[in-house]
Amino acid sequence: MSFESREKLLTDEEWYDTARAKVNSFINELDPHLRAEVGPATVTNDKKVYDTLALSFTSDEDPNLKWTMEIGKDSDYIENKLESVVRKIYSKRKSGN
Repeated sequence: MSFESREKLLTDEEWYDTARAKVNSFINELDPHLRAEVGPATVTNDKKVYDTLALSFTSDEDPNLKWTMEIGKDSDYIENKLESVVRKIYSKRKSGN
């Protein structure tokens, strides 16, 4: 089975577990106190409210440094874009913007 075929069979939980594994590959160099978990989240977007899975980030050191994000459920996003998105959000949150 090709990766593309396998990719279509992944559940939302498997996508988020894959994304968390990717985040865990660089998160300690970004901030050793930062943690990423997969869990349920309620999203309000353009006046729509829905429940979904999300990556939730928290800091053991800074209780104000936290955010939740959805991911693109495809290998290109996880392998090539996720790290830069997390780093950008972290930098903005850390600087207070």
